[in-house]
Formats: sequence, C-alpha cells, structure tokens
Amino acid sequence: MKKNIGIFMVFALLQFSLSSVAQVKADIEKQNKKGNAVFLIITDKATPGVENAIKVANTAKSKAPNSAVVQLNRDDAANSSLVKEYTVANVPVPFILVISAKGNVSAGYPADGLDSDLLVQAIPSPKQDEAIEALDAEKPCFFVVSKQGFADKNTVLANCKTASSKIASNPAIIEIDFDDNNEKAFLERIGVETIKDKTLTIVANATGQITGTFEGSVDVSRLIAVANSVPKSSGCCPGGSGSKGCAPKK
Repeated sequence: MKKNIGIFMVFALLQFSLSSVAQVKADIEKQNKKGNAVFLIITDKATPGVENAIKVANTAKSKAPNSAVVQLNRDDAANSSLVKEYTVANVPVPFILVISAKGNVSAGYPADGLDSDLLVQAIPSPKQDEAIEALDAEKPCFFVVSKQGFADKNTVLANCKTASSKIASNPAIIEIDFDDNNEKAFLERIGVETIKDKTLTIVANATGQITGTFEGSVDVSRLIAVANSVPKSSGCCPGGSGSKGCAPKK
C-alpha cells in the first residue's frame, strides 16, 4: 500500500511539473494569439525585489495596450526548457524579457532601476518583428522600402526573390511602406529617413549588419554578394535573443 502511495505521489508531482511549464508557455502563447507582446518576469526561489519588477512591468503594460505580464521561476525544474530557450539561467534576477506578439525575444533587462519606458520601446514593430525572427534563424534580410505607386517596386521585389532563391540561407524579404507610421522608428534604425521616387533596398547579413543600401533596381549578383558580405564596421538592424543586431541583449 505504501509503495502504491509513493508511486502515486511521484506521478502527481510529475503531472504538476508538466502542467507548471505548460502553464507558463500557454500563458505566453495565449497572449501572442491575442496580438499581445509579453513582459516576462524571470525570478528564482530567493529573488529580492520581485514586487518592484512586477510594478515596472505593469506600468509598462499600462503604457502599451497590446501587452501582458507573465512570470517564470527559473528554479522550478519544470521551467528548465523555457530557461534554456530564453537563455536566462545566469541573468541577474529579477529580469524582464520583452517577447513580441510573434513570440520573438526582442530585449531583456535587469529589473533593478529599470525605466518602464525602456520596456515599451523594446516592443518591436511588425516589420522589425519579422527581421528579429529572420536573424534568429540566421537569415540575411532584404528590406524593400517603397511608397504606394512606385513603378519599380515589382522589379526590385523580383530581383530580391531571385537572389534569395540562390542563397542557401534563403534571406527574408521584408516589404515596408515608407508611409507606415508604425515603422518610422524601425526605418530610422536601418538608416532610412527619406525616400525620393525609387524603391530602396537595404540589405542586412545574417549577423544583422547593414551591408548595402540601394536605390532602384539592383542586379541579382550584387544582392547575393552583399547579403553574404561581412564588413569590418557597419550599421546594424535590431536583433533578437542572440548576438545579432543592435537591440539590447539579454
């Protein structure tokens, strides 16, 4: 009888652990399905200042309507897969990750002394989110920036698609409308502040470095060469959870 009770208790603990990690992941996915970014508060069993971290995250949430706050205890063995996925095993806790509406990590900060505005600013725009996803997958990016009615846009896109098909890493092609106010800050980050009467192509290599900016149609071979180049010094586009780009790292 005692043996059966012991087995039951082990089974019950296992079920609890599985449901615990499933719950955190489910909470994040639930918010993402609603189109919300997530401020994920990382703690452990002895984390001081959790209340302040929650306050900062909730303040950021109040400033960013499409957002939510979720907590994760990294000392809970059930959360080990998420701790590994988000590479937060050694960050100073409490720590707050910013997870985009697409589920990509865009930034992370120690909560001590953190300004909630920094969390809000770290929520990526839709096109920046696409870029983060591509860079996390180690893909170069072709950013095609135009306005409605630009006659050369289709040719530029066709060349980018051909170039992408000839590169093993299959670079992402990200179209951006210059007049989209949601993308203004991101466009500035990749060096686009003005546009004339021709489509712009901005190329970032797989590490997030800006390797080329072109006006009008660009030769396919040129696009391939620039996408694969690694300059000694260059601007860069916002990265994600890895070492790529200019976004704040975890």
